[in-house]
Amino acid sequence: MAQPRAWPLGDSLGLAADEEFLLDQLDEVISSATESSKAALLAAAAGAPELPIAAAVDQFAAYARGMLAGGVPSVSCSRS
Repeated sequence: MAQPRAWPLGDSLGLAADEEFLLDQLDEVISSATESSKAALLAAAAGAPELPIAAAVDQFAAYARGMLAGGVPSVSCSRS
């Protein structure tokens, strides 16, 4: 998965194929977890007033995939 370190305190370098593989694995986990969560929440809310559960879970899944694709956005705070 990663190139071995050149010296004991050096960094391990991941290859582009490794990164793509890991991102694919994380995407599958996000899909699986959000679908099972959606099913459980919909089952628990059965008979209750309508809630936007499916939309909320789908929105979270899209957010998580976006974070994987683009990373964490940098936030700058300036005070006037």
